[in-house]
Amino acid sequence: MEYMGMEISTEEEVYRPSDDSFLSAQMIAEYLPLLNKTQPYIIDIGTGSGILGLVAASLMEGGKVIFSDINENALRLAAKNFDLNRKKLDVDAEFIKSDLFSEMPKDMRFNMIIFNAPYLRNEKKGEEIEYNPWSGGERGIELSVRFLSEAREHLDDEGIIILNASSFGDLEDLSKNIGDMGLDIVGRKITHIFFEDIVSLAIAKR
Repeated sequence: MEYMGMEISTEEEVYRPSDDSFLSAQMIAEYLPLLNKTQPYIIDIGTGSGILGLVAASLMEGGKVIFSDINENALRLAAKNFDLNRKKLDVDAEFIKSDLFSEMPKDMRFNMIIFNAPYLRNEKKGEEIEYNPWSGGERGIELSVRFLSEAREHLDDEGIIILNASSFGDLEDLSKNIGDMGLDIVGRKITHIFFEDIVSLAIAKR
């Protein structure tokens, strides 16, 4: 597929870019220029095909993007897609296998943290949600809450988190957790798909 002038390969084993990905891409395009950083340092968590990291990279002149995923197939695909578009990009890139921030040094700080989080409710008790590209936990937000608790420590004081959520998840409790962590929702975009609203949030430190 082609998106924003970039070639994006897909594979069956890796989450295919969809409406939620494109909504996040719109948020990245809106908030990345507001960072006012000449050399942005960005991480795309759960990168999948790498599309969101590539969107960020295409809007940057210099800086670095880390593509991170717990799925090795996803990392290989993201690296492939970066290579496919390398001539159009002026950034450094690194590909790291990690469960959220588990492999990131504690002092590593990012100007933008992107996570197209799995946000559907997990009906199978005990299922490993890290390996399910759709499930965010029993209420659809548990993985996002864990992500935010880690992301806050890795976010630059003037940085932005881009996080997706769904009306099928517990959005009220997610918002409460965001506030309890000393974070604020500073922007949002919503797209309606069938019976569901997908919400992309821009989150900053208070």
